[in-house]
Amino acid sequence: MTSPKIHINIKWHRPPKGWFKLNIDASFNKSLQNCGLGGVIRNANGHWIVGFANSAHARGSLHAKIKPLLAGLKTAHTWGMFPLQIETDLMEVILSIQKGNNFYAKLVNKYRLLMHQQKEVIIQHELRQGNKVAHQMEKKANVDLRKEKVFVEPPDDVKNLVESDLLEQ
Repeated sequence: MTSPKIHINIKWHRPPKGWFKLNIDASFNKSLQNCGLGGVIRNANGHWIVGFANSAHARGSLHAKIKPLLAGLKTAHTWGMFPLQIETDLMEVILSIQKGNNFYAKLVNKYRLLMHQQKEVIIQHELRQGNKVAHQMEKKANVDLRKEKVFVEPPDDVKNLVESDLLEQ
């Protein structure tokens, strides 16, 4: 006898009223020691405020996965987007921030300080299905590009994902 399957609808959720949400994602190319990183900040209505994509050197998978957090925090600071709810499907990043990481201690402490300097910043896990826009922004990172791309409007290939997130609310 098989048990019935339970369908779980995983989707992006708006941040609380008065908050902004930063979704981040990254990928790592071991052979090139390079990462693509991306993210998006949206307001409490779910509307796009700013997105970013970048390519950078990385020493390993966790190093690559933690880099979009810095890019996102810097973007949020530049644009004055606080209080800030941060979501990532990269659980290793959350654990490193919460519990520390001996190998990347200096980097993790830098991120902790940046987060602590703001009044309200929380970081939490989101499954990949709820982080589709950040994942698509990460794909925009060109391995030959070292300069961050900033998007004040969602790129054409991301607009449908943003609209879909809003319709699911």
